[in-house]
Amino acid sequence: MRISVVLPVFNGGVTIESAIHSLSRQSRRPDQIVVVDDGSTDGTAAILRRLARRPGARMTVVSTDHRGLVPALNTGLTHADGELIARMDADDVSLPHRLEIQEAVCAVRPDLGVVGSAAVMPPRADNTGYRRYVDWVNGLSHWRQIRRARFVESPLIHPTVVFRRDLTDRYGAYRQGPFPEDYELWLRWFHAGVHAASVPRVLLTWNDPPSRFSRTPTAMQSRDAFFTIKARYLAAEVVRAAAGRDVLIWGAGRRTRRRMEPFDAALADSSLGGGHAPVRPVSAFIDLAPRDGVPFAGRRVAVIGYRELPSPDRTYVVAAVGSTGARGRIAAVLAAAGYRYERDWLAAA
Repeated sequence: MRISVVLPVFNGGVTIESAIHSLSRQSRRPDQIVVVDDGSTDGTAAILRRLARRPGARMTVVSTDHRGLVPALNTGLTHADGELIARMDADDVSLPHRLEIQEAVCAVRPDLGVVGSAAVMPPRADNTGYRRYVDWVNGLSHWRQIRRARFVESPLIHPTVVFRRDLTDRYGAYRQGPFPEDYELWLRWFHAGVHAASVPRVLLTWNDPPSRFSRTPTAMQSRDAFFTIKARYLAAEVVRAAAGRDVLIWGAGRRTRRRMEPFDAALADSSLGGGHAPVRPVSAFIDLAPRDGVPFAGRRVAVIGYRELPSPDRTYVVAAVGSTGARGRIAAVLAAAGYRYERDWLAAA
């Protein structure tokens, strides 16, 4: 299979040469490296011209005005001619056997549309939270694990992935909005039935500069809009599975209630369920102990204690709890009550 690497860069003069070098020394070299220079002003363009002149460089350099990451990614896709698209960022380093291993997985697993890998993040004082995220993602490899984790957080590290080019033709490419472009892509593709897996081996060094989009104030301010996107796909899955049962949310805190309001509204959207009838709005919250109703989406909704959990033939549960440990305890309680994951409940955070 022909492999094209799509690599956007903006003012990456300090790191871009190392990134390109890591691709040139792959045991299975890419057939094409599409570098989209998104209007850099720091000398990146001159570095790219020099690198592209090297014998056997296999580089296509596309220069554009500064428009941002999503336009740069989609521009790269329009210039890529490979059956497989490998992603990488300008400050990351691919380990030498990355493409060889991922191509081999794609060759023997035609059911997989996306193949990621584990990654390592150099320790820094300001990326502790991201390293916890990397540890969590590195524990996901089988497609069922990735599917089950999709509403908790993005279950793939974007610059580690290789995906089949025809997926963008069938289900669309990256979309611009107040949300992480990769996570929205995975949710949309997974909703369409695409399967993803991850190689349980570190194949990329993932750097995390303070300027990364997801760490900027703009991104922090847009988290509610981001959750609105996630909530719609979550609602679509619940509508498919709930089959007329009451929907309960495990977690009754004020922040959880506010974030789950778009999910509640989406439950009534008949266009989301793929022909399934919309379900009733959220009927109750589950917490450690029952208490008086709480305000939610313009009404008051009851809070029941977890010991009052109805049977799964009557109820579908969304566990909207962020803590990994708490999710594990909730899973144990639900399993003991006869709930099965996806059929009777989902985790979301």
